[in-house]
Amino acid sequence: MSEDQTNQRFEIDTRVELTRLWLKHLPALEVFVSGAVSDRHAREDIIQSTAEQVSRNFDQYDRSRPFNAWVIGIAKYGVLAYYRARQRDRLVFGELELDLLSNAAEKVSEDVDARMAALDKCMSKLSVNHKELMRWRYVEGVKTGAIAQKIGANPNTVSATLRRVRLALAECIRRQLGSSAGR
Repeated sequence: MSEDQTNQRFEIDTRVELTRLWLKHLPALEVFVSGAVSDRHAREDIIQSTAEQVSRNFDQYDRSRPFNAWVIGIAKYGVLAYYRARQRDRLVFGELELDLLSNAAEKVSEDVDARMAALDKCMSKLSVNHKELMRWRYVEGVKTGAIAQKIGANPNTVSATLRRVRLALAECIRRQLGSSAGR
């Protein structure tokens, strides 16, 4: 492989890693920015600006530290700049409040990661038919009546089955999170 090909491969791998990390931690960033800024357009601008900064500076990211803390730290400067520009508003967060919000957003990210891992584990325990029902209803957004028609069942039966599966998943997730907390 030539040096150009090696560099190109490295750049692609880096973009893939950045995309994976960004998508994984975007919900925590959105929680932080939404908690700090009420104006929807300003929130979108801050998140967009954060994405640009993260993209430009990803080569400086210390991979031994949590990505979400790095991203939220960058967003915090965007929020502070937003408030500096709007100083005459009555509701203005200081750095202390933003630190509290960023810590809460990081915690949410950790909780979401744990819940998603538990959900994956619990979903793997479902029967093929129940997985298919859940996929149709909650991934593809197919209405209960259409699912019933697809499988030749009564819509009430499909609704009851989905409810039982949701309850079983919720209980399984509670057990998974309880057992991981006890370790």
